[in-house]
Amino acid sequence: AGLTRLSNSFRMCEELSPGQETALAMFVAVALDTMAMGSYPYPSNYMTGGHGAPKLPAWPLTAACRVLVNATTIATTTATHTEGSKDDGGEEDPEEEVINRLLLEGLRDAAGVFNNASGSAGGGYALPAD
Repeated sequence: AGLTRLSNSFRMCEELSPGQETALAMFVAVALDTMAMGSYPYPSNYMTGGHGAPKLPAWPLTAACRVLVNATTIATTTATHTEGSKDDGGEEDPEEEVINRLLLEGLRDAAGVFNNASGSAGGGYALPAD
């Protein structure tokens, strides 16, 4: 269930296999790290490959943080309006599942400021080959 949730939340082209969690984490970390290194006050394609490559927005890490803050706000608002809790069987309740999905999608979209700078990954992401 966890790999399916991650695969769906991150819009992966193929479902993640056991052991690919680290590759997904690195996919996100590299995007955030690259945006931090190339967080210029003007749109630039320096960090995306240069001439002809898609441009990142001005202050791309700030843009990514705004996306994540927005997702967190929505998830927090959702949490405030629900009173769900884990049942006796230890299963995640539906409201908590929605909140977790919103947070994962926010992380996906924050990393997407870099990973989807072209705007063409609407169909999904593929992890880089090893």
